[in-house]
Amino acid sequence: MRRSSFILPYKQQNRRDYIIIRRIMIVVILLSIASLPPIIDLIIYVPQGKLDPLIYRIEWVSASVNALIFAFISQLFVNP
Repeated sequence: MRRSSFILPYKQQNRRDYIIIRRIMIVVILLSIASLPPIIDLIIYVPQGKLDPLIYRIEWVSASVNALIFAFISQLFVNP
């Protein structure tokens, strides 16, 4: 009985840590996925020595989408 009451706080802390790490990973993965179009465009065109004229617009749209995703997800995770 004493042993289980001693271990219980550690289990609860580990469970909270796991949830937080999982939420952080979800945010990082979603933001990485939203950043893929400009990264792929740069990987394709920079070695050829030419850039797509729309690359800057694609980067701005990607940054805006990242900001929206981050704001939405942070609101979900901050407010219980």
